[in-house]
Parts: sequence; C-alpha cells; structure tokens
Amino acid sequence: GAEAAVPRECPLCTFMKGGACKEDFLVWESCLKAHEEEDRTDKCREQLFALFRCMDAEPTGYYDPMLPPTFGLEQQAGAEGAGEPQPQA
Repeated sequence: GAEAAVPRECPLCTFMKGGACKEDFLVWESCLKAHEEEDRTDKCREQLFALFRCMDAEPTGYYDPMLPPTFGLEQQAGAEGAGEPQPQA
C-alpha cells in the first residue's frame, strides 16, 4: 500500500529530535551525510561533542540514557583542573 512508500525514521533519530538538542543532532546528522565517503569520525568530531555537551546540559535528564558513561566525569575532571594554579618547578 501507500504506507510502504513513506520512509521510516530510525528510532534513535526520533528520540534525539524529540528533545531540546534537536538542532545539534541535525547539524551532526547533516555532517555525517555530507561526509559519507570519508572518515566521518574525524570530520564530524566537533559536531558530535557539541551534541554531547547539549545532551549533558539538558536539565530534565532526557538524554542521560544516550550519553557515553564517562562523558560527565571527563567534563568535571577538565573543569576542576582548569582553574587551579599549577605549582612552579
């Protein structure tokens, strides 16, 4: 029937677009599509990290199940060490 002609969106895409980081997801997704024939990991790294930062900062925890398990810990460690003066040798 006509239903077969309608492309289905992946469940992950539907979930990601349902939250506050939809725009960051769309930017990352378009980067992936633009670089299909290349090493997308390197080409789209900044877009992916921007998406993870948005997901981590989202106040309701909507994206928590999708974040890498160490993402928040890495962010905290970087923030804690960044402002401390380093001892002089």
